[in-house]
Amino acid sequence: VPQAEQPAWMQEAKTRPLLNAGASTIYGMVPANMRAEGLAQVDFARERTQQALEAKQALDRLTSPVPGPAPAPVNGAAPGPAGNATGTPGKNDGRAVDSGYKDGDRGGLDRLIQTTR
Repeated sequence: VPQAEQPAWMQEAKTRPLLNAGASTIYGMVPANMRAEGLAQVDFARERTQQALEAKQALDRLTSPVPGPAPAPVNGAAPGPAGNATGTPGKNDGRAVDSGYKDGDRGGLDRLIQTTR
């Protein structure tokens, strides 16, 4: 951790000079090629961590989408308790009823799921 980012208690620790000296001694004992390999692994881990964070953010956006505006009721009528302008299930003042996936789509999804198992 860069010194500028360290908390005050760490910067003011009485054992800090001893720890710095010990760390420098151990660092000096490690061959240069191993230090380079270790730094490469740190970079790789940092990259993978960034990818994982981006994947999580994408998943969060997909699983919690922001709802769009509600469709406007026909003829200015307010939606009733059933969610349509008349308040009667199945009656929608001429608007198409969206019942979800069509049978062909559902079958295609089922086949896709079965082939990936």
